[in-house]
Amino acid sequence: MTVQMALAGVGWDVTTFGNEVGVSLRIEDSEPEVVLVDVNMPGLNGEGLIKSLKKLSGLKSAKLLLHSDQDASALKLLATKTGADGFIQKTGDPAELVNRIEAYL
Repeated sequence: MTVQMALAGVGWDVTTFGNEVGVSLRIEDSEPEVVLVDVNMPGLNGEGLIKSLKKLSGLKSAKLLLHSDQDASALKLLATKTGADGFIQKTGDPAELVNRIEAYL
């Protein structure tokens, strides 16, 4: 099950972006409550994206979360470094993902 399917399955509106062109402004325009950023996106650096998103005034209330299969200590360090609001390790368990996101809301 994809992340999009898991989150939409509990009734959340989910928007995904397939490429890096203008992604920061497209995210801001969507006025999200949560931005789940894959650390290792093809063609886009998750660390750089979080730093860019932190500068956008339209995202001040959005939770910016890193999402990766890296170990917790590495993700915690990266979240601190980038200014992300937190991180969620990839486990493949849709219910756990939903619970972890809800904990940040």
